[in-house]
Amino acid sequence: GPQPAPLCPPCRADGLRALALAMRQLWRVTGGEASAGLVVRQGQDLKSSRLEQRLCHDALVEELELCGKRLRYQLVRGAGPETGWVSSELPPSEAGGEKRPLLLRASRGGEQE
Repeated sequence: GPQPAPLCPPCRADGLRALALAMRQLWRVTGGEASAGLVVRQGQDLKSSRLEQRLCHDALVEELELCGKRLRYQLVRGAGPETGWVSSELPPSEAGGEKRPLLLRASRGGEQE
């Protein structure tokens, strides 16, 4: 019979995209309740310019890059900048001597609504 056509690159890319979507790590913003959200910066560096808008408490974000305690995210649900860098926990100096998580890992591959 006829040979099945080889997968064209776009199809393969779509497959990889679907896989990446299923594998994505989501985070829920648990901090910023008292401060109208988390400070979002343009770059990983804490000295990089901060964005006007903050990432709101209870927003859901997708992890794009994680460097130590700094997370580059893509907004999935909630209010805030579409993308940027946030800290995943408050330094002990700002949290009254103890580390306080600002983000918690949510389930992979989205959530059951």
